[in-house]
Amino acid sequence: MKFYAAILVSGVLAFCVSCGGAKPPVSNQTQAAEVKTENYDEAVNLAKGDPQKGIVAAFQRATEMQAFRVKLETTTDGRTSAIQYEYAAPDRYRMSNGPTEAVVVGDTAYIKTMGSWQKAATGGEQMKAIRSAELVAQAREATNVSFVQADTFNGEPTVVYNYVTTKIGAASGTSNNKT
Repeated sequence: MKFYAAILVSGVLAFCVSCGGAKPPVSNQTQAAEVKTENYDEAVNLAKGDPQKGIVAAFQRATEMQAFRVKLETTTDGRTSAIQYEYAAPDRYRMSNGPTEAVVVGDTAYIKTMGSWQKAATGGEQMKAIRSAELVAQAREATNVSFVQADTFNGEPTVVYNYVTTKIGAASGTSNNKT
């Protein structure tokens, strides 16, 4: 199983990462060292103890993983958006938000709207930002970070956080995020 993380997609941040296998490795990074556990109960206790480190570690983990699936839920200006996001190494990304879907393979991006696929003018750089060091640094700026609950995502145990961001990736403005 993979870890759970917070991430931006098209101006939307918040996520849980999951994949099959063992209990979720959870990492809480400090300035000089990294603390990891394979024990889910211990991971939940760590998340409760320092949720800020938890979301930063989740963003960091997303830069290292070979594959993950993310569920994003963000509220900005009173509007809530829910997005599914997937990544598979080395260069495959997929994002769906209701009837809209985007796929990136290498430098080629496609968007599906109103039931029809079209090649996008860009190479999906905004979707690729999910795995950037800049995003990890911006996650450190999140405020009002709190542990919400232990949960499941696609049948795998997860940790859910709530936090506020003012800038993630290219998006700015204040968003309340559930990861």
